[in-house]
Amino acid sequence: MVKKLFLFIFAIAIALAYADEKKQIVDFIYDMVENQRFHNDDFLKEHCSEKVLKKLADHYDYICDGVCYAGWELRVGLNDFNSIKVGEVKDEGDGWYSYVVHEDQEKASFKIHAHVFSGKVVIFDYKKEYLKK
Repeated sequence: MVKKLFLFIFAIAIALAYADEKKQIVDFIYDMVENQRFHNDDFLKEHCSEKVLKKLADHYDYICDGVCYAGWELRVGLNDFNSIKVGEVKDEGDGWYSYVVHEDQEKASFKIHAHVFSGKVVIFDYKKEYLKK
C-alpha cells in the first residue's frame, strides 16, 4: 500500500514538473519572439544548443567580425515590419512546440525542440516554413 502511494505521488510530481516546463517554454517562445530577443547574440548563446548556433551562423550571410548569428531565422524575417505576434503555441510532444509568427501581413510556421535545464530554456532544433497569404 505504501509503495503504491509513493508511486502515485511520484507520478503526480513528474506530471507537475512537466506542466511547469511546458509553461516555461511557452512563455519563453512568446517572450523571445514578441520582444525580439533573437537579435541579441548573448541571448542566443544562452538559450541555443551548439547545433542551433551553428545553423544560425551558417545562415548569416553578411560581413561581420567573428561569429555572427542569423537570429531572424527565428521569426518571419521581413526587413521592415510594424508588428510581430505569436499565434497559439502547441505542445507537439517529445519537447517539440509549434506556433505561427505574424509580421504585418506575412507569416511563418515554426517548430522548435526545447527543454528546460537548470531553470533555463534551451533550443535544440528548429524548423521554419513560410506560409502563403
